[in-house]
Amino acid sequence: KDLLVPPEQQSPFFACLPRRLQVNIMYNYLIHKDATSIDAYQSTDRCLIGHDGVLTTLLPGSRLHVRQIDRIICGREMLQVQGFPTCFFKSAPFQAAQPSDAVMRDLAGNSFCSNAFAAILIAVLVTLPKAGTKLPTQDAGSSTADDDRRILGLVGM
Repeated sequence: KDLLVPPEQQSPFFACLPRRLQVNIMYNYLIHKDATSIDAYQSTDRCLIGHDGVLTTLLPGSRLHVRQIDRIICGREMLQVQGFPTCFFKSAPFQAAQPSDAVMRDLAGNSFCSNAFAAILIAVLVTLPKAGTKLPTQDAGSSTADDDRRILGLVGM
């Protein structure tokens, strides 16, 4: 049976998608009129929906359709969304063997957002004891709670 495709979904790109992805995209944009992105890889009722210009969580198998550009973004774009520069794929070691779109999707889906990583790294560096600070040693009679208090005192908590 032919699908009744809304005007905004009548692009040549949309026509090339498998029927399951077409149905997921159309159904979820009809239900979620303010959605900005849809991960069409999930089943129709489990698609991840992005609102207010925020994309959904990227998973290794994601097929993220972005409404503004009316297509599914490729693996390289998914890496860029995660904050990774893709210019290194143009460097000498990668010119002969470019990673496939599927490999880049997996990298993006399994990656850690660079901003979140930077925040965690800064938090770890801030809480490290200053150089030359003696770390507490465990006495034979001290408890774990005492050790915890000493360590928290060192990091200023």
